[in-house]
Amino acid sequence: MRAKASPDTPPPPNRAQNACVNVPQHILDLLSFTPIAVDDLIRRCQFSASVVLIALTELELSGRITTSAGGHVALAGGQAETRG
Repeated sequence: MRAKASPDTPPPPNRAQNACVNVPQHILDLLSFTPIAVDDLIRRCQFSASVVLIALTELELSGRITTSAGGHVALAGGQAETRG
């Protein structure tokens, strides 16, 4: 016979609880006006590459980030080039 879980025992963690993380906002928190490689961003935020790429696409379409041909992303509105 199985022992019943006490009502005070929290349920085991599951994937649904991880889905509560606001991925686009987490990514915005990691970005600045200085471009960063997408691969580095993926390593920093520790989400799967597909989840990060979807969030980056949404952020780019909403105008909150900019992307460069070299695979770098940055917050929109910053100066991406240095002048000297």
